[in-house]
Amino acid sequence: LGYGGGPGTSGAAQILMRAATASFLNAAHEGVGFPLRRFADPGQMLAAVNAALASGSRSQMLELASYLDGLNNLGCPLN
Repeated sequence: LGYGGGPGTSGAAQILMRAATASFLNAAHEGVGFPLRRFADPGQMLAAVNAALASGSRSQMLELASYLDGLNNLGCPLN
C-alpha cells in the first residue's frame, strides 16, 4: 500500500496496484460492506486489473485506479 506511483506506465501500474490491493482487502472483510459496483465479484475485479496492466495503457490503468480509489474512500463502518 506504500507505492507512490509516478510518471509513465510503471508509475500508473504502481498506482493501480495500490488501489487494487486496498480494494481486495476491503472486499474481503464482510463488515466493511465494500461495493463492487462495476464487478459481480472479486474475480471480475482481478480480471479488470490484470487487463488494465496488460494493456500497457497509462490512461486505462489510471482510470481503473481512480474508480477503485473512489470506492476505497467511501468510508468504513468499522472503528
